Amino acid sequence: MRILLTGGTGMLGVDLRRAMQAEGHVVDCPNRNDLDLSSGPSIDAFFLNVSADWIVNCAAYTKVDEAESEQYEANYLNAVAPFTLARHARRIGARILHLSTDFVFDGAKQRPYTESDEPNPIGNYGRSKLQGERLLQKENPDGVVVRTAWLFGAFGKCFPRTILSAFESGRQLRVVDDQVGSPTYTRDISEAITNLIGNNAPPGVYHIVNAGQASWRELAVETIFAHLLRSSHSSESRQEESELRARAEAAVLPIRTEDWPTKAQRPNYSVLCTDKYCSLGFERLPDWRDAVARFVSELQPLPA
Repeated sequence: MRILLTGGTGMLGVDLRRAMQAEGHVVDCPNRNDLDLSSGPSIDAFFLNVSADWIVNCAAYTKVDEAESEQYEANYLNAVAPFTLARHARRIGARILHLSTDFVFDGAKQRPYTESDEPNPIGNYGRSKLQGERLLQKENPDGVVVRTAWLFGAFGKCFPRTILSAFESGRQLRVVDDQVGSPTYTRDISEAITNLIGNNAPPGVYHIVNAGQASWRELAVETIFAHLLRSSHSSESRQEESELRARAEAAVLPIRTEDWPTKAQRPNYSVLCTDKYCSLGFERLPDWRDAVARFVSELQPLPA
C-alpha cells in the first residue's frame, strides 16, 4: 500500500516509517516545505496531486504547558489540521489514521480507561486533541484514531533520555510519584499501528500502549536500573541486581504533583485499556519494563 505519513521525522514518525516499510508499504514523508500543517492553503495545495491508500498523521503540537498560552497554535495543529487532512483523505479515497492522547481524560476514574469512557480533558492540550478527534470523525467516519500515552523512543527527546542525562551528571533527581500512566515505546506502538493498517482495521478509536502502568518516578527508576544493568557488562546475580535496583531507587526522590508546579494540569491517572485493539486478534504490547530495557539497550546519542 501507499501511505502518506505526516510527522515522519519525529520520534514516533521515524519508527513508524521503518515499521511500515518493513511490511513492504511505500511510505511518503513530505517535509514542511511541501506540506505545512499550520497553513490551510499549504495543505490544500499539497493534495492537488497526491494519491495514497492511507494518510497517517503523527504531526501534533505536543508542548503541554505552552498549549495553555499558545492556544491558537495548539488548536490549529491538533484540531484544524487533522480535520483538513480527513477532508482530503475522503476526497482522494484514502483512509486516515490519527494519533491522539491519554490527556483527553481527567484522571478521575482510577482504573484503565476504555474507548467508551467519556473524555473530559483538563488542559488545553487535551482539549485540542479531543477536538481534533471529533472533527476528524465527523468529517471522515471511516477514520481511525489511536490514543497512546507517555511516548519514549530513540529518535527524539523523551523523559527516559532526560532522566539518564540528569543521572549521569550526578544530580539528585526529584520526580513526581502520584501521576500514573502507560509508558509506551515508539517501536512497539509503530508495529501495532502497522498491524491496524495492514489489516484494514474497522473505523473508530483504539487505545494502544505498552502493558502495565507506572508513575513518572517508577519510570525514572526503571530507566536508571536498565542503564546500570547495561553498564555493568556482566551477568549479574540476583544479589547484584538487587543492589543496582536499590541504587536506582536511591537516585530518584519521590515528590508530589504539588511540589512540581506546572502551567497545565495533568491527569493523576490516565492508564489506557487495550482490550479493543487485542479483540481484533493482535497480541497485547510487551510490558513497559521490557520496553524500557530494550530502549536503553538500543539508545544512541541524538545528533547535535
